Amino acid sequence: MDFYTNNNVIFLTGATGFTGKALLEMILRSLPQVKKIYLLVRGSGKIMFQSRVEDEIYSSRIFETLRALFASEQEFRCQVLSKVVPVQGDLTLKNLGLSECDLKMVQSDTNVVISCAADTNWERSLKEAVNSNCHGPLRMVKIAQGMPHLAALVHISTAYVNLNMNGQFTKEQLYPFPLGDAEDVFDKIEKMSEKELSSYEHDVVLRAFPNTYFVCKSLTEHLLQSRCKHWNLPIAIVRPSAITGALLEPVPGWVEGMTGPAACSVLCGRGIIQEWIGNS
Repeated sequence: MDFYTNNNVIFLTGATGFTGKALLEMILRSLPQVKKIYLLVRGSGKIMFQSRVEDEIYSSRIFETLRALFASEQEFRCQVLSKVVPVQGDLTLKNLGLSECDLKMVQSDTNVVISCAADTNWERSLKEAVNSNCHGPLRMVKIAQGMPHLAALVHISTAYVNLNMNGQFTKEQLYPFPLGDAEDVFDKIEKMSEKELSSYEHDVVLRAFPNTYFVCKSLTEHLLQSRCKHWNLPIAIVRPSAITGALLEPVPGWVEGMTGPAACSVLCGRGIIQEWIGNS
């Protein structure tokens, strides 16, 4: 809590997603000392960009608890949402797709970077997954290197980066990347043809990991370690496990989308899933 007293400008990606939205709400409600939060939001054109911010973030039920603390919507927006500064961009583009003006503003102002954006589709090809879930965070790191007041960088990963260890007890640390040196693997993937990528995905990657999402999350952790090891500031990797609806906070039962355990819960409740394979 005290850390954010002096380091009170945050650059957050992924705020239109489930985890990022919950994180944004928690910051706004629990860290009043934070004076500004830049949000990287994708949108084609100014109208589409503004519509995404309003429809996918501000209109979410997740803000009900926070809204209830204020006498009116106007007061809520004036005192809380006035801290939020959306900037148009895209993780798949150079410089995160930021305009020259926005890039300069974000870099000169930010103290803490929280990289939460990810493509969580498990069915992506290796090429697509690498572009979103490896290149995206690495582009963020490049932007962060130009922040003179940066005090910390946080990368949201997944608890399933070590599935290749076949159920062994795993600690909160980086284990050797199972496909070889991470930088060498990344460089090799970048140079492969479409045909070579397809073969590598099916013959190598999917023998070590169940899908391309998990391997890219694991690869990115190792790339961050190798590329940020000389930084004289905290680099944190956070590994959430299966994410479900809210138990109590900020709104009991809050959930958005039919992904992961949420979809399983609905399918079980409707009687579509009646059996579950488990490891005793």
